[in-house]
Amino acid sequence: MPLAVLGALLVLPSMAEAEDTYNLAVNTARVWLTQMEEVAAEAQDAAATAGLPPVDLNFTITRDHSMQLEGYMVAADGQFPFGWSPSEIFYNAPALASTPLRLDACAVAAILTGDIRSWDDPQLVELNPESPLPDLPLTLVYLNLSMPITQSLTQYLSAECPAWEYGVTDNLEDVVAAWGDDLISSADVGGTWQAVNATPGAISIGGSMPVGQYVAEYPAAMQYAVLQVADGTFVPPDGQLNETAVAELAARAPIPANASGDWAYMYATPPGLYPILYWGFATVPRDLTAKGPRGHYIKDTVGYLLTEEGQAMVAATNEYQLPGQLMPAALEFWKSIKVSEDQVVTGIPTPASEAHTPTPAPAPSPASSSCRTVSLAPLLAVVAAAAAALALA
Repeated sequence: MPLAVLGALLVLPSMAEAEDTYNLAVNTARVWLTQMEEVAAEAQDAAATAGLPPVDLNFTITRDHSMQLEGYMVAADGQFPFGWSPSEIFYNAPALASTPLRLDACAVAAILTGDIRSWDDPQLVELNPESPLPDLPLTLVYLNLSMPITQSLTQYLSAECPAWEYGVTDNLEDVVAAWGDDLISSADVGGTWQAVNATPGAISIGGSMPVGQYVAEYPAAMQYAVLQVADGTFVPPDGQLNETAVAELAARAPIPANASGDWAYMYATPPGLYPILYWGFATVPRDLTAKGPRGHYIKDTVGYLLTEEGQAMVAATNEYQLPGQLMPAALEFWKSIKVSEDQVVTGIPTPASEAHTPTPAPAPSPASSSCRTVSLAPLLAVVAAAAAALALA
């Protein structure tokens, strides 16, 4: 199952007059920051090893489910995709063991509306004739957030279930209200994991399964459903994409010269066999010239995600890499970000420098007149290098 991608690590100086901390913005494909505790600890270690001041984590969630650093990334006026992840319908039904629950769009809709409230409901039995469905109440656990995931889910329901009458929406609070007091509602993904894990018969729709360290903490929430798609097959959340649909997305990619162009259309065209998914975006202002040398570090840090090394990092966290058909458009968008004419070599790998390894310019930190060499994993090396260089006035 996919883990939360640790995303674009964008290290910027604090807005305080005395620069004794650094803000770290993390852009992730998953709005729930399942590994932020680990990121925080690693960032602190990287800063300490490099002889830098402490790192102050700043997480501001936007409607685009990107992380936004206040004062720098106040609008999604420069945004490009770097990866994506599917969402799972997951549940706690020990009787099914390792046999995935089979659902079609109308069964998903009936669970959301409260028309299915038992695991041995005839509609579920018909879809799962060989599975030992238990005589057990079915409890819906709902993540009460407005999300692109829900838009993707309701696109699927609208296309595949004639009885679905609620259209495409990013929030199903009014729909699931039919459950009344039997509904378990959560405002964060950790709450859904805890509820499913603690409630035999619980099922969560529109969220994602436990990942990383939480797999061991919530072992009873690790069963997932397979969904029936248009050709009648049941597809697991394994990251398969339809190449024709992805090519259509690539053809519609915004032109960098168009100041109003954005990538929001990607949520309106599900490109995969598994229909519930969401994209990870790197969000950065299109014009960084006013930032001077720092603008080069901002641009190169987000550009790192489009390098072979950056994409390998995405894959290593079990997110899915950006489809190859979309890479040229994402690269063009990144290249169009304007920076100052200052001659700056950041030392951060970028798509423009993959053919060689540049030598970073000396970058004294506020804590000392020199910066020690750091030997870290590639991701943390980017953090340390950017933090040190951005201390320059």
